[in-house]
Amino acid sequence: MTHIVGSTLFKDMGGMRRTQPALMLLFALGLGALAGIPPLSGFWSKEAVLTAAEDAATSGSWSAQMVLACGLITALLTGVYAGRAYALVAMGAEPPPAVPAHGVEGEPADAHDPAPHVLPWQMMLPLWVLAVPTVLFGLVLIKPPTVLQSVHVAGWTAFTGSLISLGGVCWALTAPRLGARDVADAMPVAVRAFLRDGYRLDALQNRLVVRPFQALARGASTGDREVVDALPRGGAALATWAGRGLRRAEAGLATGYLTWVVLGAVVVGLAGVVLS
Repeated sequence: MTHIVGSTLFKDMGGMRRTQPALMLLFALGLGALAGIPPLSGFWSKEAVLTAAEDAATSGSWSAQMVLACGLITALLTGVYAGRAYALVAMGAEPPPAVPAHGVEGEPADAHDPAPHVLPWQMMLPLWVLAVPTVLFGLVLIKPPTVLQSVHVAGWTAFTGSLISLGGVCWALTAPRLGARDVADAMPVAVRAFLRDGYRLDALQNRLVVRPFQALARGASTGDREVVDALPRGGAALATWAGRGLRRAEAGLATGYLTWVVLGAVVVGLAGVVLS
């Protein structure tokens, strides 16, 4: 896509079903496998996971039931994503070219340049090679060989998962036919904001994880500063005050020494009276 339109943004793509039919066929196969559309290869891996979740959910495990519900919701969202990608890239009108066809600023295009928007065979060949297992691997699993017979897919689960995925794909593909380039434009503003914000998971994580850990870090920092660091600071302050007191006591004045002797005698006498 980047080689054709010079961008990775969906807004710069469109109408490639008419200009690049072979590429869009390969694109559709890849998206179909991603959405788990039968009988493509992605269908079997998706349904095997859903079947395992369903088997565990029948035992009454709430965690398995949650996994199964999340798997079905993911199947719907993946179908919508795949259909939306195909609708934006393959259907609709082509966006206006960013560079004039005759070159930049009126300069004539080089006559030896290849035709615009043509993929060379060296780029198309790997895509065709990848498309073969995408299709054939799904067909092989219809009657799997011995090494793959452990893959278990329940019929009702496969039908339900496929129907949900196809529903998402079809819903997304209806947007261009209804006049909207993007199926997201048909959603309510609140839903679009919810999806744009990543299901508000960042806000939830900030509230449940980031803020509590920040408060814990602030408490630990305060304890470290006011308790742990206070001990050596208090010892240093006590030593400083004691040194100042001793310095005043050892001033070298006879009157001062006599005063301390008298005070000491008074303290000793009072202590003797109290303790006797």
